[in-house]
Amino acid sequence: PDLQSLPDYSEEAEESGASYALLAIPDDQLSPQEREKKRHQKMLKGAADARNKDRERKEKEREEKQRKRTQEEQERAQNPTKWLQLARAKRAELLERRDARAKKKAAASDRRSQEASERMKAI
Repeated sequence: PDLQSLPDYSEEAEESGASYALLAIPDDQLSPQEREKKRHQKMLKGAADARNKDRERKEKEREEKQRKRTQEEQERAQNPTKWLQLARAKRAELLERRDARAKKKAAASDRRSQEASERMKAI
């Protein structure tokens, strides 16, 4: 198809509420040029729907993050000692996981470790 004859499908037109009129019409009632326009409208509608869905998902995530932050601030204000204990427990858990990863990495490089011998048995 001739690209100059196709209408301009810019995002500005799409975002301002573009019409997808050809999508409701069966293909056998359309001319070849209209089928091409319908194909473009279908792609644009799909892309617009995907963007809207992604935008909604991000907004929900943002709201959930804000809700959790607000709840944590309220808990901290109501009972600072309990909040501090929980924060220290979280920190200790993170440090423990970090140390375990470092230990595992060191053991993987040591050829006499149990992990290395198990790898050799598997081979």
